[in-house]
Amino acid sequence: MAKNRPDRSPAHETRSAGIRVPAPVWRFLLLFSGMAVASLAVLNFDAVQANVARPLSLGVAKSAGWLIGTLGGDVSIRGDVLIIKGFSVQVIERCSALESTLLLWSGVLAFPAPWAHKLKGVVLGFLAIQALNTIRISSLLYLGAYDRNWFEWVHLYLWSAVLLFEILIVFLIWLRLMPIRRDPALEV
Repeated sequence: MAKNRPDRSPAHETRSAGIRVPAPVWRFLLLFSGMAVASLAVLNFDAVQANVARPLSLGVAKSAGWLIGTLGGDVSIRGDVLIIKGFSVQVIERCSALESTLLLWSGVLAFPAPWAHKLKGVVLGFLAIQALNTIRISSLLYLGAYDRNWFEWVHLYLWSAVLLFEILIVFLIWLRLMPIRRDPALEV
């Protein structure tokens, strides 16, 4: 007489010492890690700094200046430098949120999803990160102009955490909006 046993396929197998991680999860983690490390390493090349990060940081400075001006702020923009009430910030290459963008892109591209959905995630993710980064730069400029004691802490810790949290939220929203592929074999 055959006993009813739970499914012991590799995707569902457990061991007494712990849970076995399914192969697709390992594939995603390895691809994500590899892409993240490789893309972040590429940022160290002078050509990438000059042709990608530098123009992006200039765009962020202009966007932040535009946002402040649109909201009625009196801001001066001199290239990548923004000035309010005698306080200035320079939007350098590291301020472009390019690292955040590359981490998000690594997750989106490593995940098993249709390529059209990946493309949407790459484009909309870039726009979402840059929008928040523009708000970040604008808020830091105001914070520095009015309370320099908090500027460094908010710049180095609070906004860094917020950007990391945004990557997670954008990725989860992207996952939630992914088209569902139905397997007819699983239909009841």
